[in-house]
Amino acid sequence: MNQSINGNMQQMQVNNDKLKLSNEKLGLRLDEALVSLRHLHALQENTELEYLKNILYEYLTGNGVHSITLAKVLAAVVKFDDRQTELVLQKEKERQGFLRQLG
Repeated sequence: MNQSINGNMQQMQVNNDKLKLSNEKLGLRLDEALVSLRHLHALQENTELEYLKNILYEYLTGNGVHSITLAKVLAAVVKFDDRQTELVLQKEKERQGFLRQLG
């Protein structure tokens, strides 16, 4: 009986060691995943910033033909809420009306 208990204890120790090793491996994989996620997030932010830069440049230097569309895009990229977006679009339409009156 004592021998049986010792055998069970040894098996439990082996299982415990396997679980510890598995836990360490999972921890390393989690660390790698977090690093990858941070890198991806930084890359995504850079891509969004470049897109915002290009749209803003087009909006500021364009001839105004697509200014309402560009205003909508800018509002979406910078995540304006509905109220802010409506105000921006209203002001852009007023600006377009004023420019048409000028010629």
